[in-house]
Amino acid sequence: MTQQTTKIPPSSIILDEAIYPRKGIDHRRVGIFAENIRDCFTFDPIEVEPCPDKPGWYRLLDGAHRWRAYKSTGVEKVKVVIKDLDGNDPLLYAAKKMGVNQASIHNHLLKMATLPNLINADLRVTFRLSRGFTVAQVAEKHGWTDP
Repeated sequence: MTQQTTKIPPSSIILDEAIYPRKGIDHRRVGIFAENIRDCFTFDPIEVEPCPDKPGWYRLLDGAHRWRAYKSTGVEKVKVVIKDLDGNDPLLYAAKKMGVNQASIHNHLLKMATLPNLINADLRVTFRLSRGFTVAQVAEKHGWTDP
């Protein structure tokens, strides 16, 4: 299924800490995204929803690290998918996107903060290796002492 995308300024997107299911922003990860943006890599669109109490503003649903990287590199407009959650809780949306059914959310809520970090770390390494970097170069890039 193709999703309709549009471009909006990253400055019109806010990170609502009440619905963001992670402990915080990994600034090293933001730096990696920013470097890749400067190298003209493209990424999946950021997912947002219109802010219920701020017309013209959007609340971030998915892509916080990419959003911060775009802001740090001065990109004027970013590709987004604007979601209409029909009044559903954004945290439930994030859980469903991760494949967790609603009955399991209560049991897994604490684990959700660490799971994306583990998955994304593996994806970054796989991405760099698939682009021709050696294992030693990837280890050096991430500050690992032993490849």
